[in-house]
Amino acid sequence: MRMDIVGPSQLSDIGTALNAELALVSPTTGRMCASLAVAAFAALMLTPFVAIGVAAAAQGDVLTSVVENGPINPASAIMLAAVASLALCLLCWGLVRGLSCRRIVRRVSIADGCIQVQDKTGRGLHAWSEPVQAYLGLAHRVRTSLSGSRHEIWLVHGDQKKSFPLMIATILGETELAARAEQTGLKVVPFSTLRSRTRTSAAHHGAEMLTAGVVGLAGRVRRAILPSSLART
Repeated sequence: MRMDIVGPSQLSDIGTALNAELALVSPTTGRMCASLAVAAFAALMLTPFVAIGVAAAAQGDVLTSVVENGPINPASAIMLAAVASLALCLLCWGLVRGLSCRRIVRRVSIADGCIQVQDKTGRGLHAWSEPVQAYLGLAHRVRTSLSGSRHEIWLVHGDQKKSFPLMIATILGETELAARAEQTGLKVVPFSTLRSRTRTSAAHHGAEMLTAGVVGLAGRVRRAILPSSLART
């Protein structure tokens, strides 16, 4: 899951433990706006269907005239049903994807070879842990904008979903980065390691979805062409 720091982070040392607290948001605001725009477009597509349905329910003579004039053309009925179904699917997809943008207050504790994470969201608390050895290292990321530069330290995991930012600072030297790496028992890795892991994970997921789709389509074609007795063999 992609995480972006949207608030100040606090990093403290308590004994041998390294504790961090930061505010995250997932996914990005642009993704949320695009999803809600799709939902708004789908709602506009559904407006004529809703208006016709309300008018038919309010005026009984509309339904009577439809029955008296005979059944609707099957092709037209299928087309209207397909458009309405597509608009409804887009509306649900856009709302779910757009409203899933949530703010997370994350508390991280690194001690005794274990990374413990506690996420506080509007839905409650979610806690998980991972051994330090499962992480590839700490990566230094520099973000530049009109307001200046921002330095981030990321925990890089082999599974991209478990990689997340640990701290943010306006100034971050290599000495502090090396000290944090020594404190956590991790090595310093280039931020390109996280990017390559992200691309590999996305490509692998896309290949799995494509393979599953091709296999499913081949099965449906086979069942449609062959007799039922042969398709089951």
